[in-house]
Amino acid sequence: MRTVFTIYPGIGFKGAVQAEEAKQLTKFLANLPPANPSGQDYVIITGDFNSDPTSEAIGNMLKGDQIELTDSWPHCSYGPILATQNGFTFNSANPTERIDYAFYAARGSSNDKVTCRAGVRNTQASDHRPLYVSYPLL
Repeated sequence: MRTVFTIYPGIGFKGAVQAEEAKQLTKFLANLPPANPSGQDYVIITGDFNSDPTSEAIGNMLKGDQIELTDSWPHCSYGPILATQNGFTFNSANPTERIDYAFYAARGSSNDKVTCRAGVRNTQASDHRPLYVSYPLL
């Protein structure tokens, strides 16, 4: 079973506001009732976090008080349709920033890492290039 969320935290903000929102988000996820109370359960959360991987906000996502999230990009093998192999998605004309993320957490009987594939599509259909992550049927 899985639960999927897409968010856009801290619109127009950087720094402390996003760091606090990340804390609130991990607390919410930790208290979310499991989709499969009798076994393995996964939570996937994606979005434009407007934060680089070394920011406090992303650190708070990875080290939540009550839930351990995994950043899919460095964990997954790279997919076949790549614009870059660094996860840069912004700006779409010349991506130099990694600010879009897909996190997951395995809950329940184990907290194992999953096998996944990730990539960034080479398109300028938006101001961000799309990040995609393919997970096995969870």
